[in-house]
Amino acid sequence: MHMFSLFPELFFLTPLAVTLLRIVTGSFFVYAAIHFVIFRSDLTRDRFPFIGMGRTWMAWLGACACSATGVLLIIGLWTQAAAIIGALIALKHLVLSHWAKHLPLSREVSILLFVICLSLFVTGAGAFGFDLPL
Repeated sequence: MHMFSLFPELFFLTPLAVTLLRIVTGSFFVYAAIHFVIFRSDLTRDRFPFIGMGRTWMAWLGACACSATGVLLIIGLWTQAAAIIGALIALKHLVLSHWAKHLPLSREVSILLFVICLSLFVTGAGAFGFDLPL
């Protein structure tokens, strides 16, 4: 079976493409963590379903979760676990963006991060990661 491609000689760069997605996705999660810390007082003014008003400790917890996920994705360590956690964070932002106006990720970015995290879960770290296949 032959696959039609305009540039088949570029297929050797596939691991680098996965690496680029991993690093950019991790950078978005680090950005979200910084946003949580800087704008934590704004997040306390948002009202969330089931839990009510936001609290400062929730912003710190979100910052810790986003920064840990982002750093793990950037360095390529435990990529699949970080990708699942990242997908859950992106899904949470997608659902809560209706109520919370001060979340760092927009609905569109949350959808893209969710899909990229699911892709990273399937493909792994790519090149230059610590969880390379043995």
